[in-house]
Amino acid sequence: MEEPGELPLCRVLEFEPAELADFTLRTSDGYILRLHRVVLSRGCTLWKDLLAQSPVGAEDVSIEETWEELRPLLLFLYPEGLDQAPCKKSKLAEGVARAAKSSPAILNEITPSTVRGFLEVARKYGCDGLLDSCTSYLCSDKFKLTADIDGPCSVLTCLALASEYFLDPFFTKCAGYLNDHVSELAAKLHSKESEEAAAADLTSLGSEDLAALVVSMVKAAGTAHAQLVRANRQLAHTQAQLAGMTSVRDTAQANCKAKSKQVAAYRLAVNQLVTGFEKADSLRNKIHCRAKSIAK
Repeated sequence: MEEPGELPLCRVLEFEPAELADFTLRTSDGYILRLHRVVLSRGCTLWKDLLAQSPVGAEDVSIEETWEELRPLLLFLYPEGLDQAPCKKSKLAEGVARAAKSSPAILNEITPSTVRGFLEVARKYGCDGLLDSCTSYLCSDKFKLTADIDGPCSVLTCLALASEYFLDPFFTKCAGYLNDHVSELAAKLHSKESEEAAAADLTSLGSEDLAALVVSMVKAAGTAHAQLVRANRQLAHTQAQLAGMTSVRDTAQANCKAKSKQVAAYRLAVNQLVTGFEKADSLRNKIHCRAKSIAK
């Protein structure tokens, strides 16, 4: 029978080599993770800064993520997975060296429906390696964009994803796809509001004007995205300064909030791309009505 306040054994997860673990994380769903400072510092900029200020042997650190949310990050940093057997003292150095060259099996679990979770945990903890792996997946032939209105592979959903996580190559891929499928996407957007209007031939009335309008919105979104990236870099620089300046922490946090507002403003400009399709639909209707009046 378990002692009061004692966690079940299955909730204590140890990463090899377990006997050299020198850092403990507690997840929000009760898991205790035995980790290594050198592995976390090597793979994540956030942990590198935090652990530099935290002495060895400090109290356990509690985080807001569950084990499932943190799992992609840790199995990326520990390609060999959880510790299953006793290890020799030299195994930590050997494991770190192998991890730098290996391709973690967890990357095989990246799919259109899971990639956002991978990106979120990678961005929060500053794991550039995992971010790059997600970007490579999204830009590869494995990830097929669609002209659907919603869904994980929808070009509209993916444009917002690329903007939110500053994935420049993926944003370029989405913008190119959108430029090539303007009429198809416009037809689907219109059919969502009116099945009868969806049966009309959009290419015969105002298709060139409609395409030109959407292309111009894509270019505007690209400009806003570039500004968003620059603002994010300034924000990251401010956050890095904040980590090492305890005496001026309040001032640095104020600067960080100001930059965050600037980032939000740029994101709004990108999100207007989606609402802009409503304007495109209105333009098509005007052209349609004008053509009818001419025909009469």
